[in-house]
Amino acid sequence: MASKEKQKSLNPLNSWATIILLCLVLGLAPFTPEPHVWGKIKWVLGGADGMKLMDWGDLVLHGFPWLLLGRLFVLKVRDIYQRTVTSGTEGELG
Repeated sequence: MASKEKQKSLNPLNSWATIILLCLVLGLAPFTPEPHVWGKIKWVLGGADGMKLMDWGDLVLHGFPWLLLGRLFVLKVRDIYQRTVTSGTEGELG
């Protein structure tokens, strides 16, 4: 069990520092005039008129770090919830 936990902690996809760095560098680049991923999201929400395959690939490339951040957040919340349930403190106040 300890080996599995150590392996999990060494995985860069489970590292907050790595994922946040990816979000800041790849997820927001280029930074001016607006983050690229934000422009793509607005384009998709506006109907995606004129988007080509390259634009969709660009959205996936710049959006992937944000998906990883969401995944890591969900895993952390799930881990906290499971530890709470196993320790028997669920439903207790304070």
